[in-house]
Amino acid sequence: MSSNRERGRLGRSLALRLGLWHAALFGVGAAVVFVAVYVLLARALDAREREALEVRAAEYADAFEAGGVTAMRALLERRAGAAARAFAARARRRTGRGRDLCQGA
Repeated sequence: MSSNRERGRLGRSLALRLGLWHAALFGVGAAVVFVAVYVLLARALDAREREALEVRAAEYADAFEAGGVTAMRALLERRAGAAARAFAARARRRTGRGRDLCQGA
């Protein structure tokens, strides 16, 4: 009789230990996958941002070489105006209001 009890306890403790090992391995595996995806996405976004900055810097350098400070100022003003219009369009879409938020209240 006592051997049946010991087998029952041993079976339950073995099942518990196997279940805990399975849960631990799954947790570690999920963490590794999460870290890998995070690192890959961070690198991809960094490369994308770096490329965009290099393109913009080349545009500014070309404008400066072509027309000096005045051409650079004109390019900066055009970009600022375009950014303000894009912000206003996004704000109108989000709020549903028809007025241009960049022109004041």
